[in-house]
Amino acid sequence: MARTIVFIGPGALPIPSEKGAIEEIIWKVSLELSKRGFNTYILNPISKNLLVKFARSLKLHEILRRVDERPILHFHNIILCLAYSLTTVKPHVRNTILTLHYPPWVTKDANRFILMLSILRYLTSKGVVLTAPSAAVVHWIRKTFNADVYLVPNGVDTTIFNPSKRNRGIREKLLGDKEILITYVARIHPLKNQLDLVKTVRILVHNYGIRNFRIIFIGPISGAFGENTRKRTNPYYILIRNYIEKNNLKDYVTFLGELPNKEEVANILASSDIYVHTSLTEIAVPLAVMEAMASGLPIIAYKLVYYDFLIHGLNALTVEKGNINDLTQKLLILIEDDDLRRRLGENARKFVEEHLSWNKIVKNYYIKLYECLEV
Repeated sequence: MARTIVFIGPGALPIPSEKGAIEEIIWKVSLELSKRGFNTYILNPISKNLLVKFARSLKLHEILRRVDERPILHFHNIILCLAYSLTTVKPHVRNTILTLHYPPWVTKDANRFILMLSILRYLTSKGVVLTAPSAAVVHWIRKTFNADVYLVPNGVDTTIFNPSKRNRGIREKLLGDKEILITYVARIHPLKNQLDLVKTVRILVHNYGIRNFRIIFIGPISGAFGENTRKRTNPYYILIRNYIEKNNLKDYVTFLGELPNKEEVANILASSDIYVHTSLTEIAVPLAVMEAMASGLPIIAYKLVYYDFLIHGLNALTVEKGNINDLTQKLLILIEDDDLRRRLGENARKFVEEHLSWNKIVKNYYIKLYECLEV
């Protein structure tokens, strides 16, 4: 009999969604599992009110009554997993998985940190199996809770994000009189740290006389992807704009904002020459970085312990976090070295095809995870 998997989403955005990373992960994994004969269901109780979301998650018990066999429940939200474990009549929930997308240390609130630790201790005592998208988080969970924990990396759609989508018309439109197109996909936020890249632009232009490139920022000017925040002001964006104007960099930096769909992002990435990601914190290799790799782009990124698949000199050039001079040197090297750009980009695409396509991620991680659980 085919196994049944019930995915419980974070309840932030609809599924399927092109705006949320977790929502996209759930959708892609469920599609791949369906191809392999699994029965998949998705419950995603959307609400901004935590208590309402908590109450709606109780519908899970209703769904379970309709399923003949005992399904595997795969949660992607710690509060909804808590709601289920508190209300289930079973004393042991070994068929329950929680993917910890945001570990406790991500929050700067001490009370929230302690609360999350307490919830995780309770869930592991109930037999909930934990997973995480990076080896560093897996190690922390194993060390902190002495609990079952599995690595389930993020994946990428290698059909949508593909070097074959390189488009001369898009390049000409975005480049203008420039030659090298550099892209960064992220919401405009201090943690995403677009300002360091803009400071690098100033050094390249004014100190080295390099003027043949343009930086394209893709992502919401304020708020997160999928939010309606047109009227909200973003002090960080204003700070960057002021820096650009003060240093006469308007010819080298463009903000495209949030694009309507993944296809447009994919077309721009494939039509770019370099991808830069100067984020100060992540908890796994971001989807945007993997999408750029799948598009055949060389990557420049700050070194973060959670980046399991960025290998310096093979598919990326990595930089110590906050080292703007080194960031400038790495970007200068890629701007001037066509062969290195091509080699790193080809290696990045090959690496994704071999390790990070959703087909490989589901086969090598998710199915093995589900096979380890008790029926």
